[in-house]
Amino acid sequence: MSEIEANRINDFMWLGSFAGACAPLPVLMKHNIRYILTVGNEMEPLYTEDIIYKVLYLDDVAQECLLKYFKECFLFINEAKDNGYNILVHWLVLGSRSNV
Repeated sequence: MSEIEANRINDFMWLGSFAGACAPLPVLMKHNIRYILTVGNEMEPLYTEDIIYKVLYLDDVAQECLLKYFKECFLFINEAKDNGYNILVHWLVLGSRSNV
């Protein structure tokens, strides 16, 4: 873990929980995180002036089918990479879907 509650999984992507997405804006900026992909309900974007968000309002339960959202998520992730920024992908709790 770093100073944000997220793990860097490659050169441009971080995986974390809601707490990671709530890190202070200067911390996110320090790590070049300008995109956040949120999967779950009741987690509204905090820094809409400075961060580009995609929010999938889905229940964080095993019965929720995520496959139909993969293409739009991949496009969003690639947009961040293509623009030279890092992205944080998160659910409410780290580990609930991190193996998907």
